[in-house]
Amino acid sequence: MSDSYYPEKRKVAENEANLDLKKPVVQLLADVHDESLDSRQPDAQRLGRVMARFASLLAVLSAKQEVSSKRLERFTLWLVILTVVLSVLTTYLCVEAYQSHQNHKLTNQQPAQKP
Repeated sequence: MSDSYYPEKRKVAENEANLDLKKPVVQLLADVHDESLDSRQPDAQRLGRVMARFASLLAVLSAKQEVSSKRLERFTLWLVILTVVLSVLTTYLCVEAYQSHQNHKLTNQQPAQKP
């Protein structure tokens, strides 16, 4: 957004956002609390700072959730593939076992011998 009304302020905001996105969740949560307890700032400014830190916290949590979701999707796909392979293998082994049993029954039947 290069058309910002206050370009210097925008640069500061983008810099802070980039720094916040690199912080761990615990540090961002501490920043939220720290901003809320800063009595040197007027209430409206303090609330704005808290909201900005909270937005950063939500962005970081959202990014982490997206990574976890992608991993879970890949894991689920592998489980589906493995289930299909095991089902095909099990069906094949069942058919082989049945045919082997039928062949064994046929070879063990001997025609009655005449004396």
